[in-house]
Amino acid sequence: MRKIVVVNWKMNPQTLAEAVELYRFTSDVCSAAKEKILTIVCPPFVYLEELSKIESDVLLGAQDCHWEKEGAFTGEISPEMLKNLGVKYVIVGHSERRLFMGETNEMINRKIRTLLNNNLIPILAIGENYKGENLEEVLFAQLRSAFEGIDRVPSDLIVAYEPVWAVGSEEPDTPDHATDIVRFVRMMLFSNPVLYGGSVNHSNIGDFISVPEIAGVLIGGASVDKEEFKKIIEKISGLQL
Repeated sequence: MRKIVVVNWKMNPQTLAEAVELYRFTSDVCSAAKEKILTIVCPPFVYLEELSKIESDVLLGAQDCHWEKEGAFTGEISPEMLKNLGVKYVIVGHSERRLFMGETNEMINRKIRTLLNNNLIPILAIGENYKGENLEEVLFAQLRSAFEGIDRVPSDLIVAYEPVWAVGSEEPDTPDHATDIVRFVRMMLFSNPVLYGGSVNHSNIGDFISVPEIAGVLIGGASVDKEEFKKIIEKISGLQL
Protein backbone atom coordinates (compact mmCIF):
# COMPACT_ATOMS: atom_id res chain seq x y z
CA MET A 1 0.00 0.00 0.00
CA ARG A 2 1.26 3.47 -0.85
CA LYS A 3 2.32 5.84 1.88
CA ILE A 4 0.47 9.16 2.05
CA VAL A 5 2.38 12.44 1.96
CA VAL A 6 0.34 15.56 2.73
CA VAL A 7 2.19 18.76 1.82
CA ASN A 8 1.11 21.90 3.69
CA TRP A 9 2.71 25.04 2.26
CA LYS A 10 1.04 27.18 4.94
CA MET A 11 1.36 30.90 4.01
CA ASN A 12 4.06 30.28 1.40
CA PRO A 13 5.34 31.16 -1.20
CA GLN A 14 4.65 34.84 -1.75
CA THR A 15 4.05 34.98 -5.51
CA LEU A 16 2.08 32.97 -8.05
CA ALA A 17 5.18 32.40 -10.15
CA GLU A 18 6.96 30.86 -7.16
CA ALA A 19 3.91 28.72 -6.37
CA VAL A 20 3.73 27.37 -9.94
CA GLU A 21 7.45 26.61 -9.93
CA LEU A 22 7.24 24.87 -6.56
CA TYR A 23 4.18 22.88 -7.62
CA ARG A 24 5.84 21.71 -10.83
CA PHE A 25 8.95 20.75 -8.88
CA THR A 26 6.89 18.88 -6.28
CA SER A 27 4.94 17.13 -9.02
CA ASP A 28 8.09 16.04 -10.85
CA VAL A 29 9.70 14.70 -7.68
CA CYS A 30 6.59 12.86 -6.54
CA SER A 31 5.64 11.52 -9.97
CA ALA A 32 8.84 9.52 -10.00
CA ALA A 33 7.68 7.85 -6.77
CA LYS A 34 3.95 7.60 -7.49
CA GLU A 35 3.93 3.81 -7.24
CA LYS A 36 4.91 4.12 -3.57
CA ILE A 37 3.57 7.50 -2.54
CA LEU A 38 0.19 9.26 -2.76
CA THR A 39 0.92 12.98 -2.59
CA ILE A 40 -1.59 15.69 -1.63
CA VAL A 41 -0.44 19.30 -1.99
CA CYS A 42 -2.26 21.98 0.05
CA PRO A 43 -1.25 25.47 -1.13
CA PRO A 44 -2.75 28.81 -0.09
CA PHE A 45 -6.24 29.41 -1.52
CA VAL A 46 -5.08 32.13 -3.93
CA TYR A 47 -2.98 29.63 -5.93
CA LEU A 48 -5.51 26.82 -6.26
CA GLU A 49 -7.10 27.94 -9.51
CA GLU A 50 -3.84 28.27 -11.39
CA LEU A 51 -2.37 25.06 -9.97
CA SER A 52 -5.52 23.12 -10.86
CA LYS A 53 -4.76 23.80 -14.53
CA ILE A 54 -1.41 21.99 -14.35
CA GLU A 55 -1.50 18.31 -15.26
CA SER A 56 0.01 16.37 -12.39
CA ASP A 57 0.05 13.05 -10.56
CA VAL A 58 -0.29 14.82 -7.22
CA LEU A 59 -3.71 15.73 -5.80
CA LEU A 60 -4.81 19.18 -4.69
CA GLY A 61 -5.94 19.89 -1.16
CA ALA A 62 -6.92 23.02 0.74
CA GLN A 63 -5.61 24.22 4.08
CA ASP A 64 -9.07 24.93 5.52
CA CYS A 65 -12.67 25.78 4.62
CA HIS A 66 -15.83 27.23 6.16
CA TRP A 67 -18.79 25.10 7.17
CA GLU A 68 -21.42 27.17 5.38
CA LYS A 69 -22.30 26.90 1.69
CA GLU A 70 -22.37 30.67 1.16
CA GLY A 71 -23.16 33.92 2.91
CA ALA A 72 -21.72 36.83 4.86
CA PHE A 73 -18.47 35.24 6.02
CA THR A 74 -15.76 37.70 5.04
CA GLY A 75 -12.44 36.13 4.16
CA GLU A 76 -13.76 32.55 4.16
CA ILE A 77 -14.04 29.97 1.38
CA SER A 78 -16.77 27.36 0.97
CA PRO A 79 -16.54 23.64 0.14
CA GLU A 80 -18.35 24.26 -3.14
CA MET A 81 -15.75 26.85 -4.14
CA LEU A 82 -13.00 24.35 -3.40
CA LYS A 83 -14.68 21.62 -5.43
CA ASN A 84 -14.91 23.99 -8.38
CA LEU A 85 -11.15 24.50 -8.14
CA GLY A 86 -10.38 20.80 -8.38
CA VAL A 87 -9.75 20.25 -4.68
CA LYS A 88 -10.32 16.77 -3.28
CA TYR A 89 -8.91 16.99 0.27
CA VAL A 90 -9.19 19.64 2.99
CA ILE A 91 -7.14 19.99 6.17
CA VAL A 92 -9.27 20.74 9.22
CA GLY A 93 -8.28 21.30 12.83
CA HIS A 94 -4.66 22.18 12.14
CA SER A 95 -2.90 23.14 15.37
CA GLU A 96 -2.10 26.62 14.09
CA ARG A 97 -5.77 27.32 13.44
CA ARG A 98 -6.75 25.92 16.82
CA LEU A 99 -4.06 28.00 18.53
CA PHE A 100 -4.00 31.28 16.58
CA MET A 101 -7.48 31.42 15.04
CA GLY A 102 -9.40 30.16 18.05
CA GLU A 103 -10.94 27.16 16.31
CA THR A 104 -12.90 24.96 18.66
CA ASN A 105 -13.76 21.28 18.50
CA GLU A 106 -17.35 22.28 17.68
CA MET A 107 -16.23 24.36 14.69
CA ILE A 108 -14.08 21.50 13.44
CA ASN A 109 -17.02 19.12 13.73
CA ARG A 110 -19.18 21.44 11.64
CA LYS A 111 -16.48 21.64 8.98
CA ILE A 112 -16.09 17.85 8.81
CA ARG A 113 -19.83 17.32 8.43
CA THR A 114 -19.99 19.92 5.65
CA LEU A 115 -17.02 18.40 3.84
CA LEU A 116 -18.55 14.93 3.95
CA ASN A 117 -21.86 16.29 2.68
CA ASN A 118 -19.96 17.82 -0.25
CA ASN A 119 -17.99 14.66 -1.06
CA LEU A 120 -14.69 16.20 0.02
CA ILE A 121 -12.21 14.22 2.10
CA PRO A 122 -11.17 15.73 5.45
CA ILE A 123 -7.62 15.51 6.73
CA LEU A 124 -8.25 15.90 10.47
CA ALA A 125 -5.28 17.16 12.47
CA ILE A 126 -5.18 16.30 16.16
CA GLY A 127 -2.55 16.71 18.84
CA GLU A 128 -1.66 17.94 22.30
CA ASN A 129 -0.26 21.38 23.10
CA TYR A 130 2.29 20.46 25.74
CA LYS A 131 4.39 17.50 26.72
CA GLY A 132 3.02 15.86 29.81
CA GLU A 133 -0.63 16.50 29.02
CA ASN A 134 -3.04 13.63 29.58
CA LEU A 135 -2.54 12.72 25.95
CA GLU A 136 -5.08 9.99 25.43
CA GLU A 137 -7.75 12.07 27.16
CA VAL A 138 -6.97 15.10 24.95
CA LEU A 139 -6.99 13.09 21.72
CA PHE A 140 -10.09 11.14 22.68
CA ALA A 141 -11.94 14.42 23.29
CA GLN A 142 -10.78 15.84 19.95
CA LEU A 143 -11.82 12.74 18.03
CA ARG A 144 -15.13 12.29 19.82
CA SER A 145 -16.10 15.91 19.18
CA ALA A 146 -14.88 15.86 15.57
CA PHE A 147 -17.22 13.00 14.66
CA GLU A 148 -20.22 13.87 16.82
CA GLY A 149 -23.42 13.45 14.84
CA ILE A 150 -21.69 11.50 12.08
CA ASP A 151 -23.15 8.01 11.75
CA ARG A 152 -20.29 6.54 9.75
CA VAL A 153 -16.77 7.86 9.31
CA PRO A 154 -15.69 7.11 5.72
CA SER A 155 -12.59 4.96 5.44
CA ASP A 156 -10.77 7.46 3.22
CA LEU A 157 -10.88 10.22 5.86
CA ILE A 158 -7.31 10.88 7.02
CA VAL A 159 -6.18 11.62 10.57
CA ALA A 160 -2.87 13.40 11.15
CA TYR A 161 -1.33 13.19 14.63
CA GLU A 162 0.69 16.36 15.07
CA PRO A 163 1.97 17.17 18.57
CA VAL A 164 1.82 20.97 18.72
CA TRP A 165 5.04 21.25 20.70
CA ALA A 166 6.88 19.54 17.83
CA VAL A 167 5.59 21.77 15.01
CA GLY A 168 8.41 23.97 13.71
CA SER A 169 10.53 23.19 16.76
CA GLU A 170 13.08 20.88 15.11
CA GLU A 171 12.19 18.47 17.94
CA PRO A 172 10.04 15.69 16.51
CA ASP A 173 8.23 13.12 18.57
CA THR A 174 9.94 9.76 18.99
CA PRO A 175 8.89 7.03 16.54
CA ASP A 176 7.96 4.73 19.43
CA HIS A 177 5.69 7.29 21.06
CA ALA A 178 4.15 8.33 17.74
CA THR A 179 3.44 4.68 16.99
CA ASP A 180 1.70 4.25 20.33
CA ILE A 181 -0.52 7.25 19.57
CA VAL A 182 -1.32 5.97 16.08
CA ARG A 183 -2.34 2.65 17.57
CA PHE A 184 -4.57 4.46 20.06
CA VAL A 185 -6.28 6.37 17.25
CA ARG A 186 -6.69 3.20 15.23
CA MET A 187 -8.57 1.66 18.16
CA MET A 188 -11.23 4.32 17.56
CA LEU A 189 -10.96 4.51 13.76
CA PHE A 190 -9.84 1.06 12.73
CA SER A 191 -9.85 1.49 8.96
CA ASN A 192 -8.65 5.08 8.59
CA PRO A 193 -5.09 6.04 7.67
CA VAL A 194 -3.21 7.88 10.42
CA LEU A 195 -0.26 10.13 9.60
CA TYR A 196 2.47 11.70 11.70
CA GLY A 197 3.43 15.37 11.43
CA GLY A 198 5.76 17.63 13.38
CA SER A 199 9.33 18.63 12.41
CA VAL A 200 9.63 15.93 9.76
CA ASN A 201 12.85 16.06 7.72
CA HIS A 202 15.02 13.78 5.58
CA SER A 203 17.07 12.71 8.60
CA ASN A 204 14.16 11.38 10.65
CA ILE A 205 11.59 10.48 8.00
CA GLY A 206 12.75 6.88 7.78
CA ASP A 207 12.12 6.34 11.48
CA PHE A 208 8.46 7.24 11.08
CA ILE A 209 7.60 6.01 7.61
CA SER A 210 9.05 2.54 8.18
CA VAL A 211 6.51 1.87 10.95
CA PRO A 212 3.64 -0.14 9.39
CA GLU A 213 1.00 1.53 11.56
CA ILE A 214 1.98 5.03 10.38
CA ALA A 215 0.30 5.49 6.99
CA GLY A 216 2.33 8.53 6.00
CA VAL A 217 3.37 12.03 7.00
CA LEU A 218 2.12 15.61 7.07
CA ILE A 219 4.98 17.89 5.98
CA GLY A 220 4.96 21.61 6.70
CA GLY A 221 8.04 23.82 6.47
CA ALA A 222 10.19 21.20 4.76
CA SER A 223 7.75 21.06 1.84
CA VAL A 224 8.74 24.53 0.59
CA ASP A 225 12.46 23.74 0.78
CA LYS A 226 13.08 22.05 -2.57
CA GLU A 227 16.31 20.29 -1.68
CA GLU A 228 14.98 19.06 1.65
CA PHE A 229 11.67 17.91 0.19
CA LYS A 230 13.37 15.99 -2.60
CA LYS A 231 15.53 14.18 -0.05
CA ILE A 232 12.42 13.28 1.96
CA ILE A 233 10.62 11.80 -1.05
CA GLU A 234 13.74 9.93 -2.17
CA LYS A 235 14.09 8.52 1.34
CA ILE A 236 10.47 7.34 1.43
CA SER A 237 10.54 5.83 -2.06
CA GLY A 238 13.82 4.07 -1.31
CA LEU A 239 12.37 2.19 1.64
CA GLN A 240 10.82 -1.25 1.25
CA LEU A 241 7.22 -0.18 1.76
